[in-house]
Amino acid sequence: KVTVPKWSNTGTTLRLRERGIRNHKTGQRGHQLITLKIVLPAAEEPELVAFLETWEPKNRLDPRKEMLT
Repeated sequence: KVTVPKWSNTGTTLRLRERGIRNHKTGQRGHQLITLKIVLPAAEEPELVAFLETWEPKNRLDPRKEMLT
């Protein structure tokens, strides 16, 4: 089980300390890295659809902002 921090998005990498593969020479475990992929439900959920149709974000996000710098 993993606790995903609030505001995590697709592409966020989480590090699980000492949960990776054990080094057979030293006996120590490495870190396991997890890259998140956010997936929406396959079946339509009327409550989710209604919320998203009326929702207005407080802060506009420009996903291309960092691509041009």
